[in-house]
Amino acid sequence: MLHQLKTHTQAYWQNEFATSPEDLEFIYRLLIESGTPLTSTQIAQALIDQRLDSEINQIRANLKKGKAYQPKGIYKVGDGLVFPALDVRYGTVVGERPGYNPEYGDFTVIEVRFEDEDTTHEFASGLTADHKLNFGDSPDSIFADLVSTSSEEVFASYGPLIEQKLAEDLQRADSLDFIRFGNSWYLKGLLADVHIGHRNVVEAILDVNGSPLAPEAILEQVDLPPEISPSAQLFSLNYALQQDERFDDVGTDEQVLWFLKRLEPPEAQYPPRRLVAAVDSYDRSVLTEDLLRLERELDDELSRIEWTTSEVLDLHTVSLLLTYPHYRTGTIPLTNRTKQIFPKGTTQHTRVTLIDSQTGEQLPGWVTHTHRYVCGLDKWYTANNILVGSYITLEKTDDPFKVLINFIPKREKREWIRVAKSDGNKLLFEMKKQPCKCEYDELLVVGEDGTKEIDRLWIHSEVDGVEITAILRDVFLELAKLSPQGTVHAKTLYSATNIVRRCPPGLVFATLLENPSFVPVGDGYWLYNES
Repeated sequence: MLHQLKTHTQAYWQNEFATSPEDLEFIYRLLIESGTPLTSTQIAQALIDQRLDSEINQIRANLKKGKAYQPKGIYKVGDGLVFPALDVRYGTVVGERPGYNPEYGDFTVIEVRFEDEDTTHEFASGLTADHKLNFGDSPDSIFADLVSTSSEEVFASYGPLIEQKLAEDLQRADSLDFIRFGNSWYLKGLLADVHIGHRNVVEAILDVNGSPLAPEAILEQVDLPPEISPSAQLFSLNYALQQDERFDDVGTDEQVLWFLKRLEPPEAQYPPRRLVAAVDSYDRSVLTEDLLRLERELDDELSRIEWTTSEVLDLHTVSLLLTYPHYRTGTIPLTNRTKQIFPKGTTQHTRVTLIDSQTGEQLPGWVTHTHRYVCGLDKWYTANNILVGSYITLEKTDDPFKVLINFIPKREKREWIRVAKSDGNKLLFEMKKQPCKCEYDELLVVGEDGTKEIDRLWIHSEVDGVEITAILRDVFLELAKLSPQGTVHAKTLYSATNIVRRCPPGLVFATLLENPSFVPVGDGYWLYNES
């Protein structure tokens, strides 16, 4: 290849590309001429086309200024030359001298001064030997190289990078009034006027409907100027509702759904304190293979485990273990596994319907993508006597906004399990018989006696900033009393510790490893030896 366009290279888009004032004017005119909002992808593709065309046109203009340089060509002082292998730069021959090389024989050395430089450069002329820069009597092969890569191929390689840079620059370009909703852009001056009267009508529509509505359905009941294109009307409505604090997008990245914030439960908008970790920094490098395996079994949303594509690809059903913080808040964790079952979103909290697989009962649920949990299951946990440590299953349906939820049932009977209670200063445990109707992990299961007292202990631990090591020690010593060997399993300690302090399993495991008082005895069990 004699020449590769800069706009076809990774280095250009990663290191050199920046949105210029001319680019912003180009995008401004593009939006005006289209008369409709454009997505970041559409704008990026148009800008790539414009950049490629601009570079090719500049190259063609340079090629018209003089001959295309080839080592075999004969040139004289004063000739204008274009160098395909040097970004098709234009220069003038300002001198010449004889040259010789044992491999190539006699030739001429020409001195060339480029139009943007004061210094000169030397090139071979009249070279009879074969050379890769010789392309024949016509420069047509240069142009074949120029179009060897399409704008679609450039976008396929660098599209996300270009879109990200464009979004950042368009948001900063205040003087040109670019506005954004989702992944689409428009100009403020082209918006339809969605005034307070329109928005009051939308509030009434949603209030009467009682459930989220797509903007297309809302638009049918709101009169906007007919001369404005339907896509511009839709963008104007979405943008206006986004600016109004009464409304909330509870859809997905692909589908907008509007609802009223006052009709949403508080936990859909703000994470319950029991789900927020007070401390989440720890040294993961100390975790052993066995503890990393336990961490993956627990699949806590605070762990942010990266599952391989093959592990989550086309997941239709997911099983999870219910932990105490989620039991108390009526939630389930949204991890890289469980989120495969729910609609995809970024910043929204998406309204879904959770369907009891055994009874068909439908429960309103909310997927909070930012804080990584799904809420709306408190009554379901109570009605089915779900225990901490129970196995919960999630299953997709044909409707992405409807998810089946279930537990593994068994004949109900009273069984001996760990039960937590508070004496006012610390967490205590005892073995008690409790009614059980679902399968559970014996290492995680725990009941509670005196919810209000436990809550006061949790608040005390958080407000006073009790160190995690002190909490682990106290909980460990109490759990050890239930074992004849005085041992506690790492999963059990994680489960019990989360009653008084929200923390990921990695933090619990790292603390065990870093404190010499905790002694591993195999199979995930530990002893406490203060000496």
